[in-house]
Amino acid sequence: MIHREIQAKQVKGFTMIEVLVSLVILSVGLLGLAALQTGGVKFNQDAYIRTQATNLAYEAIEWMRINRTTAIAGSYSDTHDQAAVYDASDSDTYCTPDSTATADTIICWRVSLRENLPNGSLVISDPGGTNSNEFTITVSWSDRWRQKEATAATTSSQSWIIEL
Repeated sequence: MIHREIQAKQVKGFTMIEVLVSLVILSVGLLGLAALQTGGVKFNQDAYIRTQATNLAYEAIEWMRINRTTAIAGSYSDTHDQAAVYDASDSDTYCTPDSTATADTIICWRVSLRENLPNGSLVISDPGGTNSNEFTITVSWSDRWRQKEATAATTSSQSWIIEL
């Protein structure tokens, strides 16, 4: 009888080493889950910014289609035989979205760039020259998630070639 009581006492519960090993395994799993969550947030933000850039480019394309004759004449693309660069740094605070005037449209683009893209810019070039109906639209922005060891954010861009 005494022998059975000793055996029963020896197999009761967990030892301290077993508890520590299970805590280490749990901690590694939770750290992996936290890293996965952080990566998901980064990629989600990148996808959001890319979507905003695409929307801004399509907005510019649609305005150029609405004002086709003005666009082909070079009002949106040519600034002394160079590509027109619209950025958020010199944007106005008020946009008149119902106006089809070229100046109002450009103000709206700049306001959209300021509100939706970090250090965003919109470049419209006319590779065929004035009176050509082919345009290249490039949207650029600062992309802090693509920087690895750099001290400053890198620049990402997307380009579209359209024919009006």
